[in-house]
Amino acid sequence: MARWGGRDGTTQVVIVFVFLVLAFIILSLRLFTRFIVTRNHGPEDWVITAAFCFSITQAVLVLIEVQNGQGLPQSMLSEDNILDLRKTLYVTIPTYLAGLTLTKLSILLQYMRLFREKTIHRIIIGMLVFVAAFGTWSILASLLLCRPVHYFWDGIGNGKCLNFKAKWFSDAAYNIITDLILLSIPMPFIKGLNLPYRQKAGLIAVFALGGFVCLVSIARLGPLYVIASDADVSRHNGPAAFLSSMEVNVGIICASLPSLRAITLRTCSRRNTNHQSTSQHHSHSGWWRFGRKNDNIELEAGPKQDMSHTGSAITKIISVNQERKDARKVSIWSLDGGGIFAGAGISKAHIQSNAK
Repeated sequence: MARWGGRDGTTQVVIVFVFLVLAFIILSLRLFTRFIVTRNHGPEDWVITAAFCFSITQAVLVLIEVQNGQGLPQSMLSEDNILDLRKTLYVTIPTYLAGLTLTKLSILLQYMRLFREKTIHRIIIGMLVFVAAFGTWSILASLLLCRPVHYFWDGIGNGKCLNFKAKWFSDAAYNIITDLILLSIPMPFIKGLNLPYRQKAGLIAVFALGGFVCLVSIARLGPLYVIASDADVSRHNGPAAFLSSMEVNVGIICASLPSLRAITLRTCSRRNTNHQSTSQHHSHSGWWRFGRKNDNIELEAGPKQDMSHTGSAITKIISVNQERKDARKVSIWSLDGGGIFAGAGISKAHIQSNAK
């Protein structure tokens, strides 16, 4: 018979589903941007969607744990509650690891499209191989923590288990270290971009949000130590459970936020166009999409500028000089398959895409 985990159990469920809903909203906006706005989706979008499916599964498993008394002392539960709780915990661990691994792989695949330099490509490929290999090993090891497998939840017979504390803390250390590496990869490239201060600071801030994942991973260490050291699973597993779910969802949110830049720029461009048309100022703001072959995009009559290596998925910015005495620069946000430009009195831009 199910036994709800009391007030603590309710708190766990609320936290888990609040972050699940937030991740769903941000991921939906990301997929809308990639599939509808820019039509520039890639494998990283499918991988992050798979990660979210594991996050949904993890949230449901936490709900089942709470329904079996998670949040209450073990002494208040029946043997069936304890058995079902331990079985659910056994499934939850590899589900959490799979979601986290897929999130990291999605971020790395996105970096592959963002950064074209050979050196950083080699670093990213090395990280892809390492994350995939370690993630696979970690998931398989969590499924084989005990032999026979049922010894994990019933403790019957002459079974043996790996050292839970060593296994779980090695996974936690790996996650924190890889999060820091993923956070640091784009920073040198962004700092080297010739952008206005506000745009550069905005890009750095978006990517730096990945630091929240590290904070959640670090906050999870305390509850993880308690659950690895104490046999009362129902009483002490709650914080580790909701922080694990939060970690995956925050990772999905941080992985998706950079992709929303395009839809933001497109919205701002449309607003600028509407405003300028009503005020009768000469303005040229809009959206273009590259064809399958290299294109020369003409915004308006004027001198050409050869920008032959545009087309980076999110970070390349080029500037076009206005033909005026007070010549200023206007930014063009370039993406694989298209871009956004905004500004008054724009001259012609000679742009080549890398699309094939």
